[in-house]
Amino acid sequence: MTFQSFNVEGAVWFDRDVDLLKQSLVHAPDLLIFTLCWESLPLEKWQHRLTALIEHAKSLNKQVVLIINSCYRNQHQQLLNCGAKQILFLDYFLLLVYVRLFQNCESKVAQSWDAKNSTWLFLTGKPNKPNRLEFLYFLYQQKLLDQCVWSLFVPTDLQAELERSLTGLTEFQASEWLHQFKRNPDNIEIVNSQSGIHYSGIPYGNVYESALFQVVPESQCTGTTPWLTEKTWLSIVNRRPFMIFGVPGTNHALKTLGFDVFDKFLIDFEFDQDQSINKRYESLAKNIQHWLKIFPKHEQELANITEHNYNRFIELAKANIDQLQTLHQDIHQLICLKDNIQHAQWKNWYNRIKDLSWPDCNQEKDFQNLPKWIQQECVEIFGYQPKEKV
Repeated sequence: MTFQSFNVEGAVWFDRDVDLLKQSLVHAPDLLIFTLCWESLPLEKWQHRLTALIEHAKSLNKQVVLIINSCYRNQHQQLLNCGAKQILFLDYFLLLVYVRLFQNCESKVAQSWDAKNSTWLFLTGKPNKPNRLEFLYFLYQQKLLDQCVWSLFVPTDLQAELERSLTGLTEFQASEWLHQFKRNPDNIEIVNSQSGIHYSGIPYGNVYESALFQVVPESQCTGTTPWLTEKTWLSIVNRRPFMIFGVPGTNHALKTLGFDVFDKFLIDFEFDQDQSINKRYESLAKNIQHWLKIFPKHEQELANITEHNYNRFIELAKANIDQLQTLHQDIHQLICLKDNIQHAQWKNWYNRIKDLSWPDCNQEKDFQNLPKWIQQECVEIFGYQPKEKV
């Protein structure tokens, strides 16, 4: 049966977009695949729009399959009320990381954990969140950055907001601190998108291989439903011990999926509980100090745990692929398994993957003019798909 896949991520938020999507369903095939994997807005904010969309499809004698992020699994019954013929819950960001690292080979994966490493990792991504810049400044105040490798981006359009978040400092002091502590250890380029700065975490150089452990500031640190993105999965697939600074209850969610969250080695659990942000800062700081002291004494046990977590990641990724293949379609046609924002900008993508010896290639149409061996490497190693006509 022929099908058409619709990413309703943006379409279900605004009524006018739903009306436009309804119009596009008229001439669509009899099987429609609706995907909603990237965002985590509360179900009650968009359920009625999705229901209206599915009802309209059914009125046209079309069947609807819904592929949705597994964070909504505990709301299965409410989703059934939307009227889809079938619902598939997908560990979307886990699968996205698996495809980009193991199929597209966009970055290397650390092969082992080493207790001899003396630094720990804190990659902040978008800085204007309380579990990012503000926590980094707290770590600075606690004198915990000496052994830390961190990232901090200070985009011009966020400069004033970031300065204000450094409470207790004058505007000049905050500006000077940001200038002194900005870092880019994985040599990435930020993409400016309509929703702000963007980076998907891949590629990341060798920052994981030299890290004793990682503190992961997830995309969300408040709410009721843990939201696991590539930030968590990159730590696990690179065999690092981790602490997730995310929505309270994230550790429980990971344990439910079969992962070890290193709780045997924690001395304070408030960082993953519904506490004030300052208490969570303090909890993480205590654990960081503790891990720096004890990890070299538990080398084999920690290596075994990181290997278990890696194997569980691979197992879940393959289970997600198997689930999608029950639809008897190419999974890449069902869902988007690349970073659309990143790949939409050719120059940014090419500059991130190019070797220093490669020539510049500022426009995608000039790809065919590159040496054949570079073209081959772009395709076979970095997953580029040449266009017949650009």
